[in-house]
Amino acid sequence: MDTYSVKLDGKEVARITGKGITTAKKAQFIKGTYQTELVDDPKLLKLTVDGKTILVFYVSSEPNVTVEKV
Repeated sequence: MDTYSVKLDGKEVARITGKGITTAKKAQFIKGTYQTELVDDPKLLKLTVDGKTILVFYVSSEPNVTVEKV
């Protein structure tokens, strides 16, 4: 089982647990170009079952919100 803790100002406000939960990637522009690359996004979690993405969690991008793998 994988577990991630979502914290607001350092205090846990949610816990996400399940088999197959991982961080996901997002597209980001390469500086000075119109091309994109995929980069890890620790605030984007996905649940994968049998190689298929079933569910995606997008956590707030506010600077006082963090996601940590437990």
